[in-house]
Amino acid sequence: MARPSKYSCINLSADEVSRLTDITSSRTEMVRTVQRAKIILLTAEGISVTAIADKLDLNRKSVELCLDKYLESGLE
Repeated sequence: MARPSKYSCINLSADEVSRLTDITSSRTEMVRTVQRAKIILLTAEGISVTAIADKLDLNRKSVELCLDKYLESGLE
């Protein structure tokens, strides 16, 4: 059995989901900000780091760094 991910603890409030969804659909936000919002939303949906990396055409380390920053600082 696989061990649980350290990111499985990410649970978003309705306000956070709304804010992140707004960012992902924005045409004026920086690409990196949109990417981070997508990573956080997908993680909260229970999608694995590897699957997120594949879906967004990133490497696992980039996804993990983004999630580590989120766990450290929250939405900023």
